[in-house]
Amino acid sequence: MPLHACGRLNCGENAASKLPHVAVMERYAPKQNGEADMLYWHRATAFFGLIILLYVIVTGVGIQLSDMRALVTHAPATSPDMLMMRQHISGTPGFAVVSPSDYTASALPAGFDYARALQRTASLGRAAMPGAALTFVEVRVLAGRIVGHAKVGEEDMAFYLDDGTRLPDADVPRSVANEVKGSTRHAFKKLHQFRWAGPVGSFFSGVAGLLLGSLIFTGLWHYFKLLRRRRAMGRKALVWKAGGTWRDLHRATAIFLSMPLIWIAGTGIVMSIDDIGGSIHRLAGTSTRAAGGSPPDQSSPLSDHELPDMARITLGAFDRVEPGTGVRVLRLRYYAHYKQGIVIADDDNTSQRVFNAASGASMSMQEAGYPDTGFPYGWEWHQRVKQLHRGDFFGMTGRWLVTLGGLGLLYLGVSGPIMYWQMWRRRARNGRMNPVWK
Repeated sequence: MPLHACGRLNCGENAASKLPHVAVMERYAPKQNGEADMLYWHRATAFFGLIILLYVIVTGVGIQLSDMRALVTHAPATSPDMLMMRQHISGTPGFAVVSPSDYTASALPAGFDYARALQRTASLGRAAMPGAALTFVEVRVLAGRIVGHAKVGEEDMAFYLDDGTRLPDADVPRSVANEVKGSTRHAFKKLHQFRWAGPVGSFFSGVAGLLLGSLIFTGLWHYFKLLRRRRAMGRKALVWKAGGTWRDLHRATAIFLSMPLIWIAGTGIVMSIDDIGGSIHRLAGTSTRAAGGSPPDQSSPLSDHELPDMARITLGAFDRVEPGTGVRVLRLRYYAHYKQGIVIADDDNTSQRVFNAASGASMSMQEAGYPDTGFPYGWEWHQRVKQLHRGDFFGMTGRWLVTLGGLGLLYLGVSGPIMYWQMWRRRARNGRMNPVWK
């Protein structure tokens, strides 16, 4: 005997007295209105939150599909979408060192004299800006030639070390943490994060996350209530047909993709909380970071005599962490009063490694004394949650699961309103016009 969409064997008021299994049904039917209330809240959440929910779903799927297109087609590492995927993974614009060209650059040669190259770079920079402070110095390979890059005063400048020629300003390496134009994923990301709403945009993201979490919770609660009642009648199927094709597929999608859906919603809510905390921090005027901007410069002047020891300690620390791995970039600087050496590794991920250039200890993106990044739990923690949210924390397997979950959300966001409209029209024909019902 088929189970009707309402969850009963028959929706007629007096049908129970004429049907078998009534005793079983009454035993397992809710004694209170808990099930009806949960379904009411499911419909109410979807009805009042439809526009914002569809907005975050469509823009989120747009980001994920842009990423997957780049990954599956093996887009060049320097393509806009690939660069913007990695935009903040190594730190803020003031902290990150890796530049777009580093993803395809060669390693510095074996036996390279780092100390000499760094000191030559510092000398060239000081000659170009006499009397100005040296705030960082680095060496890297650019277009097949070894380049020294320094910041002296307010000037970023780079030189070919073989002949001392200064590169045009347009060719000076820039951190990948800066925005790259022409990225489809970034266009969707700005919409997804409600950046058009300014500092209050994070509050919209938080509301959307809570609405989505509420829909998933109430929908699964209702499903398991029905499943329990069906199993009491001996019906063991996890999914069943009742209420038409849209409802059947809606139910199956929500159940089989429930874990990716919870994953997406849960990590999205956590990120929103962090974003909201940052927005409150800035709106209250207690943050040194401007809304949408970067933390202030934390560099301090370097002296030339420090460079050899800083280079030696940094390279020794890097060799202990990644033995036998080549070096694409070595930068020395003071950051928030720490002596730091940064290595861009010649590995598959073009990893950025940061070390204390006095002790050789590894350093993270959040240390005592670092500038405020606007996130209550710190930059590094936020980036890890972001990787969980989009799936790449677990590699391509995670990416595919999140993509399927996003497409499932898109279907639920379309099928839900269609089902609602069909049910509301049937109720309206009987004079029941209220937009939300139990």
